[in-house]
Amino acid sequence: MWRGGGTIGFVLLVLTGLLPACEEEPTQMVYELKEPEIYNVYSEMIETRFAGKQYVVVQQETDTSVSSGMCEELRLSDTASVDEVVIQDYLTGNGESKNLGYYFGATPRVKLITREEFEAYQDWAGFHENYPEAGGILFFTLPGFNDDRTRALFEYTWRTGPADAVRYMIYLEHFRNEWHTRVHEEVLVP
Repeated sequence: MWRGGGTIGFVLLVLTGLLPACEEEPTQMVYELKEPEIYNVYSEMIETRFAGKQYVVVQQETDTSVSSGMCEELRLSDTASVDEVVIQDYLTGNGESKNLGYYFGATPRVKLITREEFEAYQDWAGFHENYPEAGGILFFTLPGFNDDRTRALFEYTWRTGPADAVRYMIYLEHFRNEWHTRVHEEVLVP
């Protein structure tokens, strides 16, 4: 009779007990943002930048990475004049990821996918097979607003492949009952 069976069983028991510790912690999120202003500024950008598309794919969870250096450049700019309140609201509002809902008023229409669904694709061919008209996927940060909600600042990433992504910062103003883009600049990563 082989005497090492107990040792192997003990090692398997220990390894099995460690597996949950190796799993990634789920992202803590507030479920489904419902503030119309958020969807209005996203919709303005979608309608302007993706006008010819049938639909766009948007990751449901907001991105929390922000370009604080570019925020400062916009604040100091003679042409943009982004005020400090908007920047502070933007920077502090992106501390945790939030879920987007289907409150977009944009044409083209928006299709939301979860991070897990996006990451489940083995490669970009799988994504493009499921979303053949999309061309890529959008990732949004949460917008920052001024006190009267007439100015907004946010970033978005347009990703079309494993190494093909472009990030933009967009600044909008609301007047005459509509959102208007004032700044739309690529965020250059050093």
